[in-house]
Formats: sequence, C-alpha cells, structure tokens
Amino acid sequence: PSRMAQTNAALEALSADLWQPALPLVAGKRRLIIVPAGPLYPVPFSALREEGKALTELYAIAQSTSATAWLLSRRSLSGGKGAM
Repeated sequence: PSRMAQTNAALEALSADLWQPALPLVAGKRRLIIVPAGPLYPVPFSALREEGKALTELYAIAQSTSATAWLLSRRSLSGGKGAM
C-alpha cells in the first residue's frame, strides 16, 4: 500500500479507538477544546475522521497543553473578565 493509504488507515483506526467513543459527548457542538494527556499529546486530533470527514471540516478545534493554560489564555484575550 502507498504511504497515503497507510496514513489514512492509521487515521481511521485512531478515529475508531479515540474519537468514536466521544461522539455522544460532542453531539450538537461545533467548537471543541482538546486537552490531550500523556501519550495522547502527539495525536493529530484535527486529522481524525468522523463520517469520512476530517474533524476540522466539522468542528472549530482548539488544542491546549493544559486546561489551566487554555483558561488563562482566554482570560488574557478577554481582558481578565472570565473564561469566555
């Protein structure tokens, strides 16, 4: 198989293992903040698939190194007035 076919197969497998179980949690959402932990940090979440489409085609995705870092960046952007 070609390198592209191998990459697509790997993304499909990751999607099945990591993303499909989360679908009930994100139903109806269009914006996602992903904070991976440990071995999940290098996973290319934006490239995972849902219904044959990359997640970036379905959601606005932000990824952060920690929930605290994400909250602090949101507060900084909003002038210190809260998380959103």
